[in-house]
Amino acid sequence: MLMRSPLPGRADGRGLKWMHPWKDRLTKTILVMKMISVLLLVSLMTAYGNGKAQTVTLSGKDIPMKQVFEKIRIQTGFEFIWDKNTLEEASPVTVDIRNMPLKQALDICFEGQPLRYSFIDKVIAITRKPVSLLQVFQEAAVITGRVLAEDKKLPLEGVNIAVKGTGLGTTTDAQGNFVIAAEPGQVLVISFVGYTTQEVKVGSATSYIVNLKVAVTNLDQTVVVGYGTQSKRNVTGSIAKVAELKAEENITGNVFNAMQGRVAGLQVRGFDGTPGSQPNFSIRGVQTINSSNISPLIVVDGLIVDAGAGTVTTNAPNFNFSNINPQDIESIEVLKDASSSAIYGARGAQGVILITTKRGKANSRSAVNVNTYYGLTNSTLGYRAMNTQQYEAAFKEARQNRIGDIDKLLNAGGLTPGRIQVLEDEKDLLEYEINSFKLGTSSGVYENDWVKKITNKNAVTQNIQASLSGGNLNNTYYFSFGRYSEENTIGRGRFNRYSGKLALTQKVNKWLKIGADLNVSLSESKDLNSPLIDAFGARPDMPDSIPFNPDGTVGYWIELTTHPLAGNYQTSLVTRNWNYLGNAFGEVSIMPGLTFKSTLAGVRSQSGTIGFYSPLSMYGQYNSGQHNDNGSSGLQYTFNNTLTYQLAVSSLRGDILLGQEYYQNKLTTTGFSIFGFPSSEGLWYPGNGSSYGSNMYENRTYSEAGESYFMRTNLSWDNKYLLSASMRRDGTSKLTGKNRYSWFPALSAGWIISDEAFFSSNPIISFLKLKSGIGLTGNIRTLGYFDFADMVNTGTYLGKPTLQLNNIRGNRDLNWERTKQFDAGIEARFLNNKLSMTLEFYQKRTDGLLTTLNTPLSSGGYSSQRGNLGTVQNKGIDLELSYNSKATSRDQFSWNAGIALNFNRNKIIYLRDSIMGYGYYMPGGPMPFVKKGQSVGSLRLYKSLGVDPNTGDLMYEDRNKDGKISAADQDYIPVAQPKLAGGFNLGASWHGFSLNTSFTFSVGNKLYNLDDQYSRVYSIDWSGVMSNRPEFATDRWRKPGDNSYYPRAIVGPHGAGQTEDWNTLPSTHYLFDASYLRLRNVTLAYQFDEKLLKRAGIPAIRLYTSFQNVFVIKNRNLKLADPEVGIETGIQYSFVPIPRTIAFGIDITL
Repeated sequence: MLMRSPLPGRADGRGLKWMHPWKDRLTKTILVMKMISVLLLVSLMTAYGNGKAQTVTLSGKDIPMKQVFEKIRIQTGFEFIWDKNTLEEASPVTVDIRNMPLKQALDICFEGQPLRYSFIDKVIAITRKPVSLLQVFQEAAVITGRVLAEDKKLPLEGVNIAVKGTGLGTTTDAQGNFVIAAEPGQVLVISFVGYTTQEVKVGSATSYIVNLKVAVTNLDQTVVVGYGTQSKRNVTGSIAKVAELKAEENITGNVFNAMQGRVAGLQVRGFDGTPGSQPNFSIRGVQTINSSNISPLIVVDGLIVDAGAGTVTTNAPNFNFSNINPQDIESIEVLKDASSSAIYGARGAQGVILITTKRGKANSRSAVNVNTYYGLTNSTLGYRAMNTQQYEAAFKEARQNRIGDIDKLLNAGGLTPGRIQVLEDEKDLLEYEINSFKLGTSSGVYENDWVKKITNKNAVTQNIQASLSGGNLNNTYYFSFGRYSEENTIGRGRFNRYSGKLALTQKVNKWLKIGADLNVSLSESKDLNSPLIDAFGARPDMPDSIPFNPDGTVGYWIELTTHPLAGNYQTSLVTRNWNYLGNAFGEVSIMPGLTFKSTLAGVRSQSGTIGFYSPLSMYGQYNSGQHNDNGSSGLQYTFNNTLTYQLAVSSLRGDILLGQEYYQNKLTTTGFSIFGFPSSEGLWYPGNGSSYGSNMYENRTYSEAGESYFMRTNLSWDNKYLLSASMRRDGTSKLTGKNRYSWFPALSAGWIISDEAFFSSNPIISFLKLKSGIGLTGNIRTLGYFDFADMVNTGTYLGKPTLQLNNIRGNRDLNWERTKQFDAGIEARFLNNKLSMTLEFYQKRTDGLLTTLNTPLSSGGYSSQRGNLGTVQNKGIDLELSYNSKATSRDQFSWNAGIALNFNRNKIIYLRDSIMGYGYYMPGGPMPFVKKGQSVGSLRLYKSLGVDPNTGDLMYEDRNKDGKISAADQDYIPVAQPKLAGGFNLGASWHGFSLNTSFTFSVGNKLYNLDDQYSRVYSIDWSGVMSNRPEFATDRWRKPGDNSYYPRAIVGPHGAGQTEDWNTLPSTHYLFDASYLRLRNVTLAYQFDEKLLKRAGIPAIRLYTSFQNVFVIKNRNLKLADPEVGIETGIQYSFVPIPRTIAFGIDITL
């Protein structure tokens, strides 16, 4: 609403609110009357008597009223008071008064004036006369009208109607009607969130019908902000909006995979190509040194559902984001800066992602929508394992090379007897391995490509979504059901998701609105364990039939080699996730502009994994079968209350929000294992196992609570000077004492330069806004439940139960991580809003990083303690450009393009110990660290100088120049953070056909290929067999003079030190540039002509073909690795690459 009159008026816009030019006159009159009424009661009689007793002599022509008052004051001693603008409409007087009583003289002077007077003791108060309704109607033209949505021809309620250049305004009622005072020649400005603003020039007509068009530019759209919405035009923070996710352009089961490359500053990396896996994502760099909690805060329909849910540190329900149906999402807002995310206080330091699911729309007809597609998915692995002859050659060559090194050492002399004996024993063993090696089994020699055999060439991906939605003046409804299924491309198994949604709102009366929303989903991951390691490592000379022993157990063909197909035989691994996410609200309109809303939201998550290895299986036979059952149950609820006032005073517009929130999380984990099952298939039930074997049980419960108080105001002066401020006070049960509560403020401002008078005639720039903001946010998501306290564990002593101190020492001084952020940006639109640009600069600094440090032995037996012991900084640039040619008809050719870029620099400013561990360590691989002065995520590596062409071994840099290679020569190399990341899209449409493409890319980050390092190991493993390796390992050094990237095949200790496997040391030889460019999606679609469909009563039909993950351009040496997948530390090991999909679908609206 543009203006709210203090005079009584009807809510439907037909009251006195449209009388703005006379509002000030009436208002001031009433205020002065109230002020003087009490004084009049006391002094009326005295004043009247004095006024009658005094006489006045006054004569002159065209005397200004101010001079009249001065002459009377001199003669009578009465003082005059009036408002500074009161006399502006007064006319000069011509009088000839001789010794006339004061009151009679005043009556003559005030005759015909728009003024009146009152006696207050020795004071005469001058005020304006009240204006009658008849006079108003005589002076102003009354304009009536109705506003409709052009696409549906239905009335729009709450549309803002303003007279341009004045403070006059009103809003439409439930039927879209409005009444306003405007004169011919004036311009009505009609604006509504989500629709294009229109201007109507008032002519001789007194009634108008206005059809609003759905917004084409982002400026007219609304964006969801914390606890409310705001016009995109007036946003002063950094908020990026992703509209509805089209199924055909996102053949994926995870909503965040669908957002890759669409928002500058939002980096999404697929963790794995396995169906149902969750990606890693961050906003504007990493703000913590805890690798498992780099994700931003996720809010679904106002309920916080943490991205790190279900872990001991986050203490949140086990919410799986693969359970969210992307087609149920209305919009996604990414809050990137502190001024927009500080309203979430202690949980907004790493940014906030707001997900709003679909609801029915008021004044819309009932609509049924069905969208379904069927696709075939293939692996993009592209590599084979060595064949039988290659495997045999590598086995023998590795041992012969080592024997040659031993002979050189023995011939050189100078060795101790003990050393000579060790070398001779090693040589004898290697010769025995060569002589005893044989291919195949008694049944013959086989040739099997196990990688090919475990690959599902035509895995099926299916999706169907059906919804019913609509609404009228008083209620809305939305119901949907969806099923998504995706088969694994490597190994067997599939991911299934079933989802349902129900959303209802009801306008009970003029002042009360209620609503409820429920999302229910079940996801099931069945047998998705990937046998890639077994496939690449298995001997190729085994038969592809599964071997069995006489007793029915799975046998071995060669030594103890794991059979890739037998690994899945008579085993089962099923994970099920139930998620119930819902909210209910009541909204009370206390008075025009003042609204109270109370919301209760909750999420119930249940997750369970059941694994069974039968006593006849490869792994289960060791325990006579094994049944594992692990699960978690989480409950989180949030109760918040907000009071919102819509402010409209003259040219000042805005809103003020006050709020309170309480949340509580509870997480329970359970688990048990049962061993010892009978060998008969009919008796493989948990109950039978418990009667034969042993049991192990585990049950833990964790809980957390917090409360918050917050406020925010968004102000706009003259619709071009913008100001936003927020403050939040958070409290948490994870901290104690004076640190339990903290304040998180933010302030931002904007200036819409293009609305200035000097800018109005610019033919190129359609819109230009400058904005800047500062703020403080926090983080405690990495904290455990009671890190501030010394904990105890249960144990036994001399066979009796006891309590024992935990080895982690509590820290009562723990505090919040605090992120200070500064942002400045430009938003611009060019060429009649066809070209848009957003350029933003930011700097974030997080102090008090929460981490775990080792403690000295003198601390009393404690091994570690949590503390605030570091500082990290991110600074960079976000750039978004888009162009849309805006076709005016279906048959007109149009095209669009867009790009989103993020340049980020991440740096550890301070660490108490300068170097600390980071993330997970893989045996034999490099140790991940964080180091002061470097970006988050470094690896400690030797610097490789390549393969020595004379020896075939890797060469390493002697960094400390001591003449030998040792651990002191290792260096810390940043790998995990890219320097540039983003995406771009291109699209075109013509005569109903459309073609859209989307690309993603990353530049500057590195990837450590642990698979490549492990493939250099030629020794015999625990099963008595040398593992096979990828076929590209045949391109290795073989003789002096060879220039090869791959070192020679050799087993045992060798190289300069002769004490370790020299060629498998963690080094930069296995570190690759992971920059890439991926064509993520190509969609070709045809939209049927509405005119043709109208005859059949069908609003819309769309056919489409979609290609997902078409190709990727990457470092050609990055073999066996997808540059986009991997863990946060930049290490990749045995991950399933992102698959390629082609799908065909149809989208029908009835």
